[in-house]
Amino acid sequence: MRPLLLLLFLLPAALGAQPGTDEQLATQYFQQGDYERALLYYEKLYRQNNTPFFYDQLLKSYTALQRYDDAEKLAKERVRRSDDPKYLIDLGGVYKLMGDEDKARQQYDKALKDMRADQNGVRTVANAFSKEGEYDRAIEAYERGQKLLRNDQIFNYELATLYAAKGDMERMITSFMDLLAVNENYIQSVQNSLGRYIDFEVRDERSDLLRTELLRRIQRDPSREIYQDLLIWMYVQQKDLTSAFVQSKAMDKRSQGNGDRLMELGDIALSNHAYGTAVKCYQYVADLGGGLPNYPLARIGLVQALNEEVTAQAEPAQEDLIRLRDEYRRTLDELGRLPSTVKLMRGLARVEAYHLNETPAARNTLEQALALPNLEPATEAQLKLDLADVHVLDGDIWEASLLYSQVDQDFKYDLIGH
Repeated sequence: MRPLLLLLFLLPAALGAQPGTDEQLATQYFQQGDYERALLYYEKLYRQNNTPFFYDQLLKSYTALQRYDDAEKLAKERVRRSDDPKYLIDLGGVYKLMGDEDKARQQYDKALKDMRADQNGVRTVANAFSKEGEYDRAIEAYERGQKLLRNDQIFNYELATLYAAKGDMERMITSFMDLLAVNENYIQSVQNSLGRYIDFEVRDERSDLLRTELLRRIQRDPSREIYQDLLIWMYVQQKDLTSAFVQSKAMDKRSQGNGDRLMELGDIALSNHAYGTAVKCYQYVADLGGGLPNYPLARIGLVQALNEEVTAQAEPAQEDLIRLRDEYRRTLDELGRLPSTVKLMRGLARVEAYHLNETPAARNTLEQALALPNLEPATEAQLKLDLADVHVLDGDIWEASLLYSQVDQDFKYDLIGH
């Protein structure tokens, strides 16, 4: 009996001390839009622990229920207890909901006036304005912050996103460009943001504004490569790879580069089936000379791009096929027939066998590749399959079956063996 009495004595205390459960229920009701029930818990939680989070949730609950007098009282209490201008903005937001624009403006003005020379504080005020949809006030907060901190080169990213929210694309672009002028490490963030706010697949005023601003900055400071890189990136997003090639080539010549940008663009063009542009990119790098590190890859890329350009045609011209075959052979003669160029040898054999009906030459090419030392087993197996297919073309089913069975035996449990 005594344990039961003890349990009954302790039970009310246990039920009254469930902050974790109360918070979970408050969150659940709030997310479900049941603000009446959420309010009961947030009022209790705020009385127990008046943290900024519980304050925010309580204020949201009041305003969601249009209990503006209670919301005003809560915000005023917070203003009295804290010198954080954010709470003035909260109070102004309540007045705005009540339809009292004059009182709202007074609180907003005071919040801006009370700002201090502190970066985090400036961001807090600007974010509070943004949450209220007061983008002009948020911009004003950042601009005032620049003056207080005596630094007009900060907050450019934040200002750009606010201009975007307002639909002011021209000032958004200017702010992003100003940001890159200060810190080029933001290039990826700027590209991501521009991709969100500008539809590059549609040629419209936004992309024209960006191109105009980039060209203006390039003309003003040709040595600043970041803007040229961004212009090339823009052309790539627009699938205007011809313009990207022209700009990349001009930039490489101006900086006496080694063709890195052209190699990257060539790869992009190849993957986008822009074979003509890919050929131009790789040819440009190859023409820079064999002493540069990109030369072997440029020669390989050039042959691959030519191969795609010619063989993608429904009926390739005979002279184009011969030119492609000869380019394969010249490249292999120059780079050598090595494990690293086996892919080229396989490509040459396909052109010889399937496009020019030169099966003896194709067999010879593949046999040379198979004779190379230190081949990867999978590479050797693929070469055997290629050679077997050529034997089938020649009608030599016996030789083909021997090669097929070798691969099947060596790769019983691998896709290549089936």
